[in-house]
Amino acid sequence: MVVGANVMPLVSVVMPTYRRENTLKRAIKSVLGQTYKNLELIVVNDNGDDGWFTPIVRDIVGACSKIDSRVRLLEPSVHKNGAFARNRGVEAASGELLAFLDDDDWWEPEKIAHQVESFVSLSDDWGVVSCRVKRYRGDELLSILPKHPDGYVYKDVMLIVSDFPTGTLMVRRSLFEEVGGFDENLVRHQDLQLLIELTYRKKLIQLDEPLHCCDVGDDQNRLGPDDLVEAKRALFESVSDVYGSLEPSEKRAVAAAQSAEVGRMRIKKGETLKGAADILGLLAAPEALIKTVEKALLRARGNREARKVGDAS
Repeated sequence: MVVGANVMPLVSVVMPTYRRENTLKRAIKSVLGQTYKNLELIVVNDNGDDGWFTPIVRDIVGACSKIDSRVRLLEPSVHKNGAFARNRGVEAASGELLAFLDDDDWWEPEKIAHQVESFVSLSDDWGVVSCRVKRYRGDELLSILPKHPDGYVYKDVMLIVSDFPTGTLMVRRSLFEEVGGFDENLVRHQDLQLLIELTYRKKLIQLDEPLHCCDVGDDQNRLGPDDLVEAKRALFESVSDVYGSLEPSEKRAVAAAQSAEVGRMRIKKGETLKGAADILGLLAAPEALIKTVEKALLRARGNREARKVGDAS
């Protein structure tokens, strides 16, 4: 048992909210409806002094807190980015285990309970418990992301083969504080930055259950190819300690995998030749090519699983 001597540790859920009042209630309801009851929910109003959304957020959270005292509202004086909001939420939290949920996602009722059960049985080598993901467009289940290998998964994260969205994670607070939390200087990819830093130091286990649900209907905040290149540059500058520990062949594989992702984006945007050139770099990095094929096969399996669920319903 590694979570102190407490088999019912307090779990702090941090939920930043920014201009999404239509889905905020659903997200809050999914947290307060967890079968595991020893939790607190900190909703971080990331709208700053916005005259429209801030009153709405206050009304929604205020109504919920009257019914359930486990939820409270945190209002930083400035709006910066999601990393800033999540870090402020953690600072205000009391739990020894941390979880994060975006305001447009939601959880299955057993998510926290099953993750705490896993944590209680694990040794100190394990710092993160994740789960699988259901991807929706509106009410339509599109796919169920596959189960990935457990362990020190930072290399697979950098090779873009493993999918562990922030909303799937439960993290030991001491580990979160050890890595310094989310990098607030990053405009994008703060989720990947945190995940790389966490899983470089401690192992991650992924429950073979799809307990996190996300709506990808509008491809919100999708970056263009050039912006994606800049976001990746900033990410790897942030995790330079981890990237620097890789062997030369591993660095080449990571570079090829990251370039191939940009290439796929270029092709979607009509830049076919430039995109193809980026993707062909995989041929010079066998590990990256193998991992890319592996991910495609795993994704296909997840899509088939989602279709079976849809047919059964």
